[in-house]
Amino acid sequence: MSIPLEERAMSEKWTREKRLERDSFTFGIMVGDCPNCGSFNTHDCEAPNYHLDLEGEPMKMGSECGIARELNDPTVGHCDDCNYLWCLECGSELSIDKLLCGHWAICSDCEISEEVRDCEGNVIEDAYTCPHEFAVSKCPRIVEWKRGRDQAGS
Repeated sequence: MSIPLEERAMSEKWTREKRLERDSFTFGIMVGDCPNCGSFNTHDCEAPNYHLDLEGEPMKMGSECGIARELNDPTVGHCDDCNYLWCLECGSELSIDKLLCGHWAICSDCEISEEVRDCEGNVIEDAYTCPHEFAVSKCPRIVEWKRGRDQAGS
């Protein structure tokens, strides 16, 4: 008889304290400090669930935070100290009432793209790769959008 994943995760090996220690290290690298207050007590908003580690042992991943449980969106950052929410892709401030970051509309309308080709060199329809895909905050259109939005808010 196998032990349920959740029960195995609560074993001595993965106590809550050990998970929090591991997660704080991971979030420190992947999420960074809060852009509002500078706190390092930050995380993404992916709801917790269980994954198997390299040894096949269950480990709980994701935040214990209630906001993360509600949102379940790994592209949203949350600060536990000041409750600030922000887009982890472009750095824009978000709110519980407005969680869809404005940069998504810019990305979906973007014409700056490179053709994606299959192994035989044929262009794949409806597929493109953005040169800023892994650094959205450096996209000139998003930089301009953020500048205009920030000036309008001043």
